[in-house]
Amino acid sequence: LLKLPEAVRSKYDLSSLKAATHAAAPCPADVKRKMIEWWGPIINEYYAASEGIGMTAIDSAQWLAHPGSVGQSLMGEVHIVDDDGNELPCGETGMIYFSGFGDFEYHNEPEKTAGAHHREGWATVGDMGYVDDEGYLYLADRRDFMIISGGVNIYPQEVENTLIAHPEVADVAVFGLPDEEFGERVVGAWERKTVRDLPRKTVSWCYGWIRTNATHLSSFARNSTHLQPGKSGASSAVS
Repeated sequence: LLKLPEAVRSKYDLSSLKAATHAAAPCPADVKRKMIEWWGPIINEYYAASEGIGMTAIDSAQWLAHPGSVGQSLMGEVHIVDDDGNELPCGETGMIYFSGFGDFEYHNEPEKTAGAHHREGWATVGDMGYVDDEGYLYLADRRDFMIISGGVNIYPQEVENTLIAHPEVADVAVFGLPDEEFGERVVGAWERKTVRDLPRKTVSWCYGWIRTNATHLSSFARNSTHLQPGKSGASSAVS
């Protein structure tokens, strides 16, 4: 919606729009902030899963005070856990588990069910994230999507959220490919808003924007050593 021309967005009367709710995938903070500015503080968000293990929620006012969060828990207690199963303190990223609400099992998949449960009985659907000191949950990415490059954990969703802010980028996907030196390297493919050569300055912008506005993504810039704009067409690649 934000990619629509300003003339299109401004011609509609939104006074009858009282509430909007979104979920299912993380929303880039820049996108959500602009949507709240456009639609007003009527946007709500929740985080949950069909496994029914827990739920968080956040309204516009809470989100503006905690940008990027998916809210505090409404159902169940949130636990952030490291690879050894130890609970992590506020601000550290790990696997998101819930306890005290519901449990589940995958049909005819006992190993998958066991892998989704902590030794304390908590359950996870494979998402990574962290909580702040007020108990607000922030999503990083799916564990299966995480890239390990040079011993550093890189979450594609965070890189995508940064790159999508560029005005010439309509959509973007970031993933890992094998690399002899780092083990994996970060690769991105983007769809251009206009079908024309994406200028080389956009490549510099990608690195500069990440270094300036998302210092926690410095490993992306350090471990992504080759980036070449594509020729005319629908998409370009970055690695």
